[in-house]
Amino acid sequence: MQSISATASAATATECDREPIHTPGSVQPNGVLLVLRESDNTIAQVSQNIERVFGKRANEVLGKPLADFLPKQTFDAIITTASTKAIEGNPLYVTTFEARTSPVTFYHVIMHRHLGAIIIEFYSTHDNGSISFQNLYELMRTSLLRLENAKTLQDLWHFAAEEMRRTTGFDRVMIYKFDEQWNGEVVAEDRAPELDSWVGLRYPAA
Repeated sequence: MQSISATASAATATECDREPIHTPGSVQPNGVLLVLRESDNTIAQVSQNIERVFGKRANEVLGKPLADFLPKQTFDAIITTASTKAIEGNPLYVTTFEARTSPVTFYHVIMHRHLGAIIIEFYSTHDNGSISFQNLYELMRTSLLRLENAKTLQDLWHFAAEEMRRTTGFDRVMIYKFDEQWNGEVVAEDRAPELDSWVGLRYPAA
């Protein structure tokens, strides 16, 4: 039995680093994906759930100008970012806008360029993304105080995950520790109550 278990464990570890986790083939339900053809600002590809943002099905928006489906201010911000910012492989927050659908939902816009294509992501949010200097300052001040008061390295990891999640509103924030070969281990996290813990999971460098 020990021999069988050891063989199975080795096979699992070997196969793990071959998993194509960088090409999932789908998007999370809170996000919508769009590929913009930069030459004429038309929509080249979309995820099937584009109707959530545009109120139109995928086959109704493909090949159409992006400007037809977004507020002018949002469209202009996207085009300006594409022409003036370094977004090659570097996702950048652009703006937040109110979708023309019912019920009304706000979406954050994040974009980057990959192999000559503009990739635009829309993430639903509960507010319009506005933030003042006062509340941002208070948020950062509280976070830094917690980090400064950490007594151990584990406390520091835990506080950092908590404060990052509080700042971003993400469902989960993880802290990774890497060894000399860049294999990673989740050493701390902060997550929504309904999610399973990933602390202790290990990922090969590949």
